[in-house]
Amino acid sequence: MEDSLAACTELSVLVRFIDDSLDCDDVRTLGERMLDTFERFGLRVIVRMIASGHYFSHAGEVGVLDQEMMENMYEKGRIIDFGHRTLINAESVSVLIRNMPVHHSSRYQRWRENLNLLVEVVNSRIYNVQRQNNKQKERERLQPLINGIHQLIEKLQHSENALNKDQATHDLNRLLMAWESQQL
Repeated sequence: MEDSLAACTELSVLVRFIDDSLDCDDVRTLGERMLDTFERFGLRVIVRMIASGHYFSHAGEVGVLDQEMMENMYEKGRIIDFGHRTLINAESVSVLIRNMPVHHSSRYQRWRENLNLLVEVVNSRIYNVQRQNNKQKERERLQPLINGIHQLIEKLQHSENALNKDQATHDLNRLLMAWESQQL
């Protein structure tokens, strides 16, 4: 009965994290929310965001030895247990849990599975945040071209002369060449 109650409480914490993670627009906020969630489990962790190279920890600064160990063990497998520590690796994130409850087997097994799920959710969320950021960068890159086309359309609409096909073609070619030069 006690284990069932604990499992429900833990799932509630995970659901809350998943819901909160949807509001994260950047990796830093996501890392901080992860730390909060692990803290609710009473766990001390180090979170490594692979692409950005950011490390997050309850202890503040992450030591060089911990960083090297996490980087070296990244390729060794998805979940690595050693002593009272567990390292969970995903494509975009790694989490080193420093104080897994190894002496309480049912809790240990439950947490191992639930925390693996949490890491997978974070991995997916990182992918979505990066995709969103890439879309924003693409919009910013295209904005001068879009502005130029709008200006050309406005110029043509307010022209007193009949449509000057040669001038419009020249202006469009100029915009296209400027955009293509940004592609390089």
